[in-house]
Amino acid sequence: MKHFLTTKLGQKLRFGWTPVRILYVFIGIIVAALAFKEQQWVGMVLGVGFALMGALGWGCAAASCSVPERNQPLDQAGSESVVFEEVKES
Repeated sequence: MKHFLTTKLGQKLRFGWTPVRILYVFIGIIVAALAFKEQQWVGMVLGVGFALMGALGWGCAAASCSVPERNQPLDQAGSESVVFEEVKES
């Protein structure tokens, strides 16, 4: 049996932490705690969900919603340069 920290889940918990992931965990814990205090079970489920998104790196907390960066500038990627002309009013 593999040691937990060498599994894929263990690697996600140990590495790749970003400020967004930390924020998701922090806000999720606060929402879950406040919902528990007020006995609002739907809010608690949402709070735990947000905390899990951050802790496990699911969804936007893992930067999956961002657009990937280009490896090359636009001019070198095969696109043509656009030349603009000034249009004068008569």
